[in-house]
Amino acid sequence: MVTEEEVLGALRRVHSIRAGSNIVDLGLIEEVKIEGEVVNVKMRGILSSCPYNFVLAVRGEREIKKIEGVKDANVEVLIRGFSD
Repeated sequence: MVTEEEVLGALRRVHSIRAGSNIVDLGLIEEVKIEGEVVNVKMRGILSSCPYNFVLAVRGEREIKKIEGVKDANVEVLIRGFSD
């Protein structure tokens, strides 16, 4: 079975060039849910108006799918308003 540590390890290979680090160490990962062979991740966006958030999400899904035992991966980008 896939573990949260494996998922976080895969997500550490996704780097934000703008922020200069990976999305895990930047603290953008809010939740990892593993349901059998499906991994669902909730990721905070870097800036609410930045379309690059979705590029990072797609790269994250790609990296997670490389883990043995994962059939599908979904990374949801959480965009918060200015008051959050």
